[in-house]
Amino acid sequence: MAIDFPAAPSLNDTFVAGGITWSWDGTSWKTAIVGGGGGGTSYDDTNARSAVSAFNTTPSGGGSIAYNNSTGEFTFTPPDLSGYANVNAFTATKAGTSSGNGNFTYNNAGTFVYTPPDLSGYLTSENDTLASVTSRGSVTTSNVTVNDLEVSGNLTVQGSTTQLGTYTVSADEIVILDGTSGAPTQDAFLRIDRGTSTDVSLKWNETSDNWQFTNDGTNYLNLNQYSIGGSNNTSNQAILSLTGSDTSASTVEFGGSGGTTVSWDGPSSKVTITSTAPVNADWNATTGLAQILNKPSIPTAYTLPIATAADLGGIKVGANLSINPSTGVLDANPGSYTLPAATTTTLGGIKIGSGLTIDGNGVVDVNVGGGNTLASRQPLQATTASIADDTRVDLNITGYKTYALLSIATTAAAWVRVYTTAEARTADVNRSEGNDPGPGSGVIAEVRTTGAETVNVSPGVLGYNGNAIPTTATYLSVTNRSGSSVAITVTLTAVKLEV
Repeated sequence: MAIDFPAAPSLNDTFVAGGITWSWDGTSWKTAIVGGGGGGTSYDDTNARSAVSAFNTTPSGGGSIAYNNSTGEFTFTPPDLSGYANVNAFTATKAGTSSGNGNFTYNNAGTFVYTPPDLSGYLTSENDTLASVTSRGSVTTSNVTVNDLEVSGNLTVQGSTTQLGTYTVSADEIVILDGTSGAPTQDAFLRIDRGTSTDVSLKWNETSDNWQFTNDGTNYLNLNQYSIGGSNNTSNQAILSLTGSDTSASTVEFGGSGGTTVSWDGPSSKVTITSTAPVNADWNATTGLAQILNKPSIPTAYTLPIATAADLGGIKVGANLSINPSTGVLDANPGSYTLPAATTTTLGGIKIGSGLTIDGNGVVDVNVGGGNTLASRQPLQATTASIADDTRVDLNITGYKTYALLSIATTAAAWVRVYTTAEARTADVNRSEGNDPGPGSGVIAEVRTTGAETVNVSPGVLGYNGNAIPTTATYLSVTNRSGSSVAITVTLTAVKLEV
C-alpha cells in the first residue's frame, strides 16, 4: 500500500497510516516496530528486507520463485512446458487438384507455407496486354467499344460503318456536314486545340457566305481577296483604297504641302510626289546647297566717324544742346536756338500753305483736286495667336478701302494669302499651296516666306475691300510653315487710294 506522507513536515511530527505511527526526524519518516523483547527498533531497509519472504506452491513443470533478503530481489524461474504443445502434431493437406499447381504445406517447425498457382496463362488486369490477348486469339464476334483508337497501319473495315458526326474522310478530302440537303444553314469549323492557350479556328459562315478565321477564339475576321485603287478630290492629293471581296474598304490619303506636290494618274494607277529639299543656309559653308553666294565683306572692326555735312557719324553734345542719357534723345535748350526758315540750301522750319496738309504724325500730304491728299505708304500689321505648325488661321488687318500693295512681311516662315472679302477667304480654304487660284476668286495676292522675311510685290498690286458696303478691313489667311508653334506678325506695306 502506498503511503501519502504530509509535505514539509517539522521535526518530531507524527503520521499514522495502516495502524502504524510514523515520526519525522528532520531527515526521514521513521516508525517503531514492536519486537519480541518489548523494545522498539528503528524501521530501516535492512529490517524491511528481512521482513519479506517468498514461497512456492507445487508448480506445474517445475517453475519456482525465490527471494534474496539481502538485495530485496525476486527471481522467477518459468516452468518447463516441453511436454505440452508439440509442433510435430500439426499437418497440412491440399484439398483436390488445384488449377495452376498451387500448394499448401507445413514444415513441422510451426510454419505453414502457401504456394499460389501459376496464372500466367490467364487474363489478368495486372499483366495482360492487347498483344498477349490477341496472341491467344484475334477474332471475335462480340461488339467492342473503345474510346480513342490510333491506327498506325492500314485500317480495313469489312461491313457497314456508323459515324456519329457529319463529316467524311476519303483518300483526298475531308467533307464536313456531309449529307446536307436543301438550303444550307449550318456553319462549319476546323479547330486547332492549343491546350492551355486559346483555340484557333477556320470557319465557313453560312449566313454571310464567307470564309472566316479567329486568332483569339472569339472574334472572326473575313478571309478576303483585295484589290487596290486610287482617286483624288483636289489637284494636290492622292487617295489609295484597298477593297476586299466582302466590300470592306480602307483608304490612305496623300496630301502635298510645304513645297511638296502630290498627283494621281488614274489610267496608269500611279502616284507622283514632287518635292524640293529644304536648304539650311550656313554662313561658313563653302560648298553644297548650304553655301551662301555673294556674301558681303564684313570688316573685322568698325570705328564710328565724326559726323560731318557729308558723313553720318558720331557727335558730341555742345552748347545749347542736351541729351537724355536714358533714351539718347538730343534736345535744343529752350530759348537758346532759333529754327531758321527752310530754303533750298538751308534746313529749317516750314509752314503748311495752300494745297498741303499735315497729320498728327507730322506727315505732309499734297492736296489733290477736291481737297483730298496724296498719302505716303504705310505699314499695316496684325499678329496671330500661337498656332501649330502647318495650321491655318484667319487674320484681319485694318487698312484701306482701296490700296496699292507694295510688300508683305512675316516674322516666321508662313504662307500668307490676301482676299477681298471674308467669303472669298472661306471659299479658298482647301486650296493647296502651289496651286493657282481661279480667276475672280477674290485672291488679291499670296506669298510664301521661309522665315522672318519681306517679300516685295513687284509690280505692285491693286487691292480693295469687296464688301457691298466697303470697309477698311483687309482679310488674310496665314498658314504656319516654321516647323513649330509660333505667333506670326504679318505686315502689309500699302498706299491709300480711297477715302
